[in-house]
Amino acid sequence: MKRPSPRTRNFIAAFIGITPFVLGGYAACIEPRWLEVTEHSIELPVAAPLTIAHVSDLHLRRIGAVETATLDAVAAAHPDLIVVTGDLFDRAPAKTSAAEFLSRLQAPLGVWYVPGNWEHWVDPEAQTPGIATTSAGLLINRAAEVRGDLWIVGLDDALAGTPRPDEALSNVPVGVATLALFHSPAFFSRIADRIDLGLAGHMHGGQIRVPFVGAIVTLSGSGPYVHGWYREGRASLYVSRGIGMTILPLRFACRPELAIIRVNPKM
Repeated sequence: MKRPSPRTRNFIAAFIGITPFVLGGYAACIEPRWLEVTEHSIELPVAAPLTIAHVSDLHLRRIGAVETATLDAVAAAHPDLIVVTGDLFDRAPAKTSAAEFLSRLQAPLGVWYVPGNWEHWVDPEAQTPGIATTSAGLLINRAAEVRGDLWIVGLDDALAGTPRPDEALSNVPVGVATLALFHSPAFFSRIADRIDLGLAGHMHGGQIRVPFVGAIVTLSGSGPYVHGWYREGRASLYVSRGIGMTILPLRFACRPELAIIRVNPKM
């Protein structure tokens, strides 16, 4: 085998040397701002179709490029219902931006929000200041009727809070479709036999994924649920990759996600 020329060897060495910087720049500056809108469909025992926009894990510092893209994408989807599954912010000064973000969401069946672990950690005495001034409905261990054939149940975060499913489900009529919101997806196994659809976040899809391997880090509170669809008994769960980042300000092979879920009547 012919030995590579000095010029070829220099090119290979330069390529190997520069690749980590290129990938690092992409993971830090490009992918975190590159929103992906994913489209899904599911059949539930509802009387008429509806569209749900699922937002999660914004980890807001301010309303920047990816947050603006998310607001625009939600509006373009014309959802009947918007849900936000926690970790709106992870530092106290961003609570104002979180309230502003929620105030810019609108849907005929409402905007509904549950807290994540960071809301508890940042301000345990007042997890959602400013939220009351928006049109978003805060659900912590309670349920609300959003349509005659659909109830929405919001649970406190299982990692940092105290979810009370019995309390939350106590007023839900028998026979209606039940949509449950909770932040940490590991809770799904505790409630799957009592709901039709669960929506969660928390894991960020791993945030940094290795091709053909997947997420290299699993967070406490996630269990086996990293990203995408899961099923247990009669219930389905969708875990969003979320919008923001935590710990490391990087995303790789794991773009920010807004999930649009089309619900059709079960035949």
